[in-house]
Amino acid sequence: MHLNTSQIVTLCICLYVSMPVYTFSSCRTRVASGKQGAIIDDGAASGIDRVEMLRRLNTAVPPGTSVENATATLANNGFTCTIMENAAFSECDGAGNCTVLPADDFLYADREDCISFGTAVRWQAALYFKNGRIIRICVSRGITGF
Repeated sequence: MHLNTSQIVTLCICLYVSMPVYTFSSCRTRVASGKQGAIIDDGAASGIDRVEMLRRLNTAVPPGTSVENATATLANNGFTCTIMENAAFSECDGAGNCTVLPADDFLYADREDCISFGTAVRWQAALYFKNGRIIRICVSRGITGF
């Protein structure tokens, strides 16, 4: 079968128009499954509230932990970590209630876990530090995706 240029263009346009376009969250499950000391295990992120996550983070990274050890612990549990200098953090409960905290230095930790097709629980934590040691942790929980 031979197609001329006009037929090829028409075919391409039809294929393009008929293709569905989806927007996804950047959802990726990064679970520390079965690891001793795992902060979140086996995709349990959807069943954890902000208070429980704060408890788990304080257990895994207690006050006095060095920023280096905190970063390693969080990275081993699927968080992406960045040092933030003189930055503000919004502590949110996932229901739209947020408190903007004053600017300070902290270790920012971010993680998303898929809970359904195109939807994720997003965890963000600010681990405030002084002299290279964690002094307190604040957590936000939100849902991303469709």
